Amino acid sequence: MTDVTAWKAKLAETNGAATLRKEKDQGHVVLIIGYNKETNEIAFSDSWGERYKERWITIPEAELISQQEYWVVGF
Repeated sequence: MTDVTAWKAKLAETNGAATLRKEKDQGHVVLIIGYNKETNEIAFSDSWGERYKERWITIPEAELISQQEYWVVGF
């Protein structure tokens, strides 16, 4: 989407985090590959196949899904 203002409004309208639930007994690893400061979204890549090669979610969605647990490997 090229209109950032319209996209931010759409994100606020849909509020994907509201439809998610915590699942403490499940987990999966993904690689964060990008961040959009303008819309407060992160991009991640997943090993589940081509459809999951690059996906974007909001920070509130990421916080809920990760259950406030992040690990960063640096060098």
